[in-house]
Amino acid sequence: MSEIMIKSEKPAIPVLLPSLHVRHSVKPWRFALALILAPIIVAILFFWAYFIPVAAVVFGGIPYLLFGGPVFWHLIHRGKKGIWPFALGGFVANAAFCILGVIWIFGAALLNGRVPVSFHDFEAFLILYAGFGSVHAIAWSIAFAILYFED
Repeated sequence: MSEIMIKSEKPAIPVLLPSLHVRHSVKPWRFALALILAPIIVAILFFWAYFIPVAAVVFGGIPYLLFGGPVFWHLIHRGKKGIWPFALGGFVANAAFCILGVIWIFGAALLNGRVPVSFHDFEAFLILYAGFGSVHAIAWSIAFAILYFED
């Protein structure tokens, strides 16, 4: 009893997200330069606004690199192009940082025995990072996409 097995070209489970199977190479030098230069260029272009973009580079540079960098790498690796996927990715990365920051502040307040935790513990952080940070995250993400994909 020998049976002949016929290989099917179609997968057994339909693929709903075909982009998950497509891998695009990330150009490391271009990625690093765009990631570092994007906030600096935005700060140079808009420094006249009370030096807020310059201060944003100081306060938001590390969260931008730690949270935005992996998001941008993932978007490029998945083949996303254009400014809007990166603007959304930068906004989401900033939101994730803000959520983790609030959890961190809340945990630190609880460990120091300050119960109940007041809104004043979060106020400066939320104004700085959720307020100004959201705007700058989007601007830096758009600048990153323009710098990375510019040929």
